[in-house]
Amino acid sequence: MKTNSKGFTLIELLVVIAIIGILSTIAMTSLNGARKKAADASFKSSVSSLQAIGVLCCDSGVTNPLTAAPAASGLVCIASSGVTGNYPPSSAVGALSIAQCNAGDFEIIAQKPTGFSGTLSTGGCNATTCGFCTVVAPATTCDPLP
Repeated sequence: MKTNSKGFTLIELLVVIAIIGILSTIAMTSLNGARKKAADASFKSSVSSLQAIGVLCCDSGVTNPLTAAPAASGLVCIASSGVTGNYPPSSAVGALSIAQCNAGDFEIIAQKPTGFSGTLSTGGCNATTCGFCTVVAPATTCDPLP
């Protein structure tokens, strides 16, 4: 008596489903880490772009040429400075605080934007350098902020 058994047993199917579940969990964990790194890189880029336009504004010869920090995109330099450049949108950086030019030096501090998924909390630049604070529970570590 021959029995032709075609297909997979229930145990074989359960083992394959378990393996797929484990692999997908590993992939999702890696993907979340990549999202945080991408968000951090975007924030760093946005804050660092403020440094370049800040240097141009302060070198324009106008006393205190930096405008007050807007809630959204807006001009960085006062129109009389002759330099143009916009702040990043509020989706790229949060609240900004600005110290006006003093002998060519300035300070811009940016908070993280609303809904930010990265590990950075604050970034800041002066005429020569930019620094950032990273929050990884339970500690906060900072590069030297200006």
